[in-house]
Amino acid sequence: PEDTPPCTDDLVTIMYTSGTTGMPKGVMLKHQGVVATISAMRNHPGVPVEATDVHLSFLPLAHIYERQNVLTFLSTGAVVYFASNGVKALLPDLGVVRPTFITGVPKVYENVRDAVTRQMVGWKGKLFAWALAAKIKDIETGCGYCPIWDKLFFEKTRAKIGGRARLLITGGAPISRDTLHFARCALGPIAQGYGCTEASSTMTATLVYDPELGHAGPPFGTVAVRLVDVPDMNYYSGAEENYWGKARAIFDAGKNKSGGEIWVGGPGVSPGYYDPSVNGLKPGVPSNGMAKKTAEDFFQEDGWSWFKTGDIGTWTSTGCLKVVDRRKNMFKTSLGEYIPVEEIEKAYQESCRFVDFVFLPKETKVAYVALCVVVSESIGDVMKWAKENAVAGDRAAVVASKEFAQLLFAEFETIAKAKKLQKFMYIQRPCNIHAEFQAPGYQEQWISGVECSNGATEQLLTATLKARRAQLDQYFAPRFPHIYPDRPRDHVLP
Repeated sequence: PEDTPPCTDDLVTIMYTSGTTGMPKGVMLKHQGVVATISAMRNHPGVPVEATDVHLSFLPLAHIYERQNVLTFLSTGAVVYFASNGVKALLPDLGVVRPTFITGVPKVYENVRDAVTRQMVGWKGKLFAWALAAKIKDIETGCGYCPIWDKLFFEKTRAKIGGRARLLITGGAPISRDTLHFARCALGPIAQGYGCTEASSTMTATLVYDPELGHAGPPFGTVAVRLVDVPDMNYYSGAEENYWGKARAIFDAGKNKSGGEIWVGGPGVSPGYYDPSVNGLKPGVPSNGMAKKTAEDFFQEDGWSWFKTGDIGTWTSTGCLKVVDRRKNMFKTSLGEYIPVEEIEKAYQESCRFVDFVFLPKETKVAYVALCVVVSESIGDVMKWAKENAVAGDRAAVVASKEFAQLLFAEFETIAKAKKLQKFMYIQRPCNIHAEFQAPGYQEQWISGVECSNGATEQLLTATLKARRAQLDQYFAPRFPHIYPDRPRDHVLP
């Protein structure tokens, strides 16, 4: 048959998003977009991909992140192995394959760190912590470092992942500073990427030996990034002198925040979501609503597709992109799973007769969700349950009791099953629930203002009783060590 090579504008795949915020969206990706991203990933400054490299694929190929990883290595003639049992048997596979590149999500590196530190007990643990601190200081300041620690500890930890990794890559979710430090010192050079399915995977990546942490690196040469003001969240991306009216008043009051919504454009950006009713793709088939979603999230400009990510970003002094917030109430856990905050809150609040208010903090550095709940008007049902189950104490004590946390845990599990929530939306343990009693009518006080952990009086609810998420984070912050017992020490509030 006649050879019919694809054109740059031809559709190469429809990659579906996870669907945790509703119906999964089919992202249409073209050949030019996939190839542009492959080119950018192959030529990342510092550690380009070569034909002699070896990659172990253990992330789901249904996700664009690992799909692009595999295509990038295959395009150079590198060797790609596929893990025998995903991440469940990862360390044995790493020891056999001995990859030169390792691409993972934060949870993978957290698991390696935990496996190593569990073995470092007693005097060995103290020496390891000392060695780690010394190497971190050397990386950050260039003050010098005794190589004996490499011989005693870090060569052995690198051996656990094969011993010849030239580069580690993390993406799919934010990674904690502690985990990044551990990976750099004990495993090898590591780069952090930022991207999305709609942009054919990675859009930015850190330079390997950049001593500054907490950002996602500069944009690839195949994409353009712009930051767009988000006035309703007080984010402004321009200089103060460029604003007037209400925006200028925000600056004058000192309430402005530097940054804006991240919009990305270029050959790698999708033209939109798959809708069978558009362009005669499926004659007679009704729309699935994705044409409307495409119009909301994408636009065309000067021959390029542009995508509105919904993430809030800012630029560092070195031209690197830093993701600081989310315009939509959604975030990723350290496993890379999207958490639809309002969907979960609504499910539990509307279906549980023992609680009146449910708040889900946006904690990205752990692999699970936790809840802060308020009992107020429903206190009658709670005290009736307490009497029937011999739980002693006044209203505040009963609500704060371990027995009540156990009750809520069981109730929320039943609700999650009935609502058919995905497993990562379940509450994992009773300790992941903070419950407190507030006298009926507490909403008025929350609207007018409550003293929070930052020392300021914050309005926790709007006049229409909508949650003010940043302020609620400050209010519940003292409870976070309890509901997130294993969160990283470097946690900062959103």
